[in-house]
Amino acid sequence: MKKTLMFIILMIAFLCGCVFHSLITYVPKDAQTVSRLLVLEQDIRAYYAQKGVLPQKLSDVVDSQIDDNKVRSLKNAWGYPIEYVVLEGTSVVLKTYGKSGSNGKVKQEFVLQFDVRE
Repeated sequence: MKKTLMFIILMIAFLCGCVFHSLITYVPKDAQTVSRLLVLEQDIRAYYAQKGVLPQKLSDVVDSQIDDNKVRSLKNAWGYPIEYVVLEGTSVVLKTYGKSGSNGKVKQEFVLQFDVRE
């Protein structure tokens, strides 16, 4: 009886630990998306610093990375593509859309604009 009770208590403690761990490690998709954009910005800046030109397409930056910890996805946390647009000179825009609204028509927009020389 004591062993059964001890086993039940340990199982409950284990399950509570698993739930607590999953709650702590959850990162919202909008935060994941912003993080991906910021990492890609740094990768674009590094590409420009190394080669002296902006990449022609975003996949050039991702393909040039050696570090396995770099973001290799060209999509945001919802699976939408990240758009890469070069404006005048060395000004760049990274843009993507978030989850659709409840009516299916509204999408959250994430835009990061920067100049690689600044």
